[in-house]
Amino acid sequence: MDLDQFAERAPVGERPARALFLSNKQGAARQLIEEACRLAGLELRVVGGATAVDDPVEALNWADVVFSIGRGVIEAMACNRNVFVLDLYGAKGYVNHENVERMRMDSYSGLLDSSWPDAETLAAQLLAGYDPALRMRSYVEAEHAPGWWSTSTWTSLPQSLVARGLPVARVGPSAARSPPVAQAMPLATSAWEGPWRPGRS
Repeated sequence: MDLDQFAERAPVGERPARALFLSNKQGAARQLIEEACRLAGLELRVVGGATAVDDPVEALNWADVVFSIGRGVIEAMACNRNVFVLDLYGAKGYVNHENVERMRMDSYSGLLDSSWPDAETLAAQLLAGYDPALRMRSYVEAEHAPGWWSTSTWTSLPQSLVARGLPVARVGPSAARSPPVAQAMPLATSAWEGPWRPGRS
């Protein structure tokens, strides 16, 4: 990911006013987000599906709050937005300093232990958990440092798959050649695909 491209161009507001739903995999989540934003008084913009774009940087920096999963979460974090992990897989809430490692082990998705709030609950969570001083870009920078993939990722990937009930016996680079990991790789990596780009499912 180009960290020069995905960067904060303007700070988020002191109070949340604008939200972005960044995903082609919207499902019933879109209606939930639309209603929650209406209740919370947030203007909502949707990028994905019929409104897919090749470059979401402008939309990311327009928003105070970004709903997404996987790569969309990472790019929103790089732009120092408040990021709420939610799409058709379910909701896991805002990414923050306390939960970022747990979120990363689940590919910043709702695959592992998500919930499905009603619109009123989600609206309350959006307002109560918003933090205009939150800065998460440093985590993205650390994950893009030389050598990070060869150490941290190969350790956490098997752990994440085990948490999903898959029998993974190996760690390290050889884990990718383990049949259970190879079988599960589409699940483990699908959330990392850019969810807003044309042609994504």
